Amino acid sequence: MPARKRYALLVVTLAVAAVAGAGISIPSIRGWRVWGPRVHQAKPSPDSTPRRIARVAPPAIAPVAAPAPAGTTATSPSPAPSRKVPAWKPSERQQLRDKLYLAGKADRPADAIAALEAWDAKHPRDPEALRELSRLLVRNGRVPEGLARYRELLLASPDSGARAEYAAALLALQQYDSAAANYRILIASDTANAGAHIGLARALAWGNHPREAEPELRWVTLHAPDDTSFVVMLHVARNSYEPTTGDAARWVSEDPQYAPYRLTLARLLASDHRLDLSAAQFDTLVTANPVSLPLIREAAGVHAMAGDSVGDARLLRHAVTLAPNDTSLRQSYAEALAWSGDRASAVAQYDTLLSTAGSNPDLLIARGRLYAMSGDNAAAERDLSAAIATRPTPEAWVMLGDMYRWEGDRQRARDAYSEASALRPGDAGAEGGFAELAAAERRQQTAIIGQDLGWNTVASYLGDNAGFDLSIAGLGGGLRIGPTSALLLGVDTRRLGSDNGEAAYLGLVQYLGGYRFSADGGAVRYRERGDFGYGSLSASGSLAGLWTSAEVRAGPTFQWLMSPRTLTYRGASASATLPLGMAAFSFGVDRMWLSDGNDRTQLLLGARYALWRGISAIYSGGLIGFDRASASYWDPRRFTSHAMGLELSSQRDSGFSVSARVLPGIGRMNDSFAPTDSTSRNASQLSTGLALAYRRRWWSLTLDGDYAHGVRDSGYQSARASARLRITP
Repeated sequence: MPARKRYALLVVTLAVAAVAGAGISIPSIRGWRVWGPRVHQAKPSPDSTPRRIARVAPPAIAPVAAPAPAGTTATSPSPAPSRKVPAWKPSERQQLRDKLYLAGKADRPADAIAALEAWDAKHPRDPEALRELSRLLVRNGRVPEGLARYRELLLASPDSGARAEYAAALLALQQYDSAAANYRILIASDTANAGAHIGLARALAWGNHPREAEPELRWVTLHAPDDTSFVVMLHVARNSYEPTTGDAARWVSEDPQYAPYRLTLARLLASDHRLDLSAAQFDTLVTANPVSLPLIREAAGVHAMAGDSVGDARLLRHAVTLAPNDTSLRQSYAEALAWSGDRASAVAQYDTLLSTAGSNPDLLIARGRLYAMSGDNAAAERDLSAAIATRPTPEAWVMLGDMYRWEGDRQRARDAYSEASALRPGDAGAEGGFAELAAAERRQQTAIIGQDLGWNTVASYLGDNAGFDLSIAGLGGGLRIGPTSALLLGVDTRRLGSDNGEAAYLGLVQYLGGYRFSADGGAVRYRERGDFGYGSLSASGSLAGLWTSAEVRAGPTFQWLMSPRTLTYRGASASATLPLGMAAFSFGVDRMWLSDGNDRTQLLLGARYALWRGISAIYSGGLIGFDRASASYWDPRRFTSHAMGLELSSQRDSGFSVSARVLPGIGRMNDSFAPTDSTSRNASQLSTGLALAYRRRWWSLTLDGDYAHGVRDSGYQSARASARLRITP
């Protein structure tokens, strides 16, 4: 027979035996008599007090007498006297238990409660009766009375079992705070009471006290690790309140694989502005769950707040691979790329967006801004114009105006800002653009005329090995007399060879548009050479992309010819410089008519190309020629020179600036004025220059000088040096 069938048969047999035993024992206990197959209950005695009838002893059987001996007469024995057996009576407690049993069997809880209350009235504070009465009252809906009886029980018998039962009843009745208070009493008396810890954890968690429940649930999970329900309760409790950063760090150390703990820690670190640590936690979360777009977006945002544009772009790139059709995500990726400096990749993302979204003005503006920042103004203007044609917006016009302003085209910038203001009067971008234009004009005027303002103390030297020696020390400056005009004046003392002299001058500067016009005149007096007047008229500025200048002048020739001979001159000059990208080319011509009847013509050529970080390649060439010979100064019929070298320049608005150049070259000279003499000679040349400047907001100090070798002949040398201290208003 199979084990399961044997087990079922055994259970049935035991049940039958129990029923049969009950059928025999219960009538006997109740004092019933059993006669044959029927059961007859003994009639009660006429006494008023009911009592159990004692079982009647079976009749005594008389002993059989032995036969009498022969010859003896037999006599019957006298009967033995009968003894009365006392009746059995249960105790009062047993009677109470019997009543409770019968009431429970008959499902009459009210009878059981009445019996217990009667017992309590007769036997107050009986722990056994109070406990059973409390249970019955609570189970049958008489909760306040049952709890009151429980409290009486605790006063009568303050044992841990009674309190545990009371706390469990309170917990079942959802009176969580009272249950928690009783469980705390149990834990205070026995800190290792696992049941009390479990009850307290449940009471606090179900009573909406997650922060207080957390340490109890943690205790339970540590002492009952196999019960996963408490782990779930712990997760729920910790997720129900805002922890501190230290709490979250402890949770992560306890359960590093549970992602919500690490996410909480990452967010708390971000709110504490510990962004680098928060980004590291988010990176760990993304590594563990690389397909969660919301998580990747949040991690990218933290990297952006931390200033990590590269990390932001890296995470958004991964997000785009997960959701390539999400246009908002791709646009965020393009913005992150632009922020990180990868403008080419950002433009590629905008190309993809525009290929699917069509001529979206916002996308066109964003791509146009990138083109403008990359220096591709033509592409930027094309995108912005397309955005305006699709949907004219103030943003597009403002961006177009900004681009024109950056290019220096202020008129077109002003027109673009006006269009933006017409679409949205008072637009902040347009108003800001107008303000920038006005500030730029003020700065330009200040910068332009600022070079003529202030006071200068100057000391200079000019000399060569041919006997020329001129030293000057003086004070001069400029005073503003209008928004674009200044008055120039100055005095100096000078020494030419052994001849001392003094000079004074007065001038006027006027700026019109992009041009500077100036006129000045003065007089110089030497002790030996006499008095001389000098003056000039000049104009310089930008014209059609060319930097041009022109000048007419008159005065003594000492500095121009580097000769102590007393001569005067009249002269005119003009020059132009053409910038072409990284290069610039210049051309100039100068004519002098001397008082001795001689004329000098000079042609100048120059080129510059920016190589790298302030280093430029320079070419300088030219031609000088005189109409006739003179014994008083250097007078070649034709002298040509070519020099090429490098210049290093580092200019700063504040602090140190330096400029240095070295130009080796070669010169070719023909000094014969005979028509048939074409002989010439060559001379190697070297010219160098150095300028040092230190500038602060209201003053600057400049030191500069030049040295030239062979620029006239093989053995010729010349030098120039000056120092200037400038005080600006």
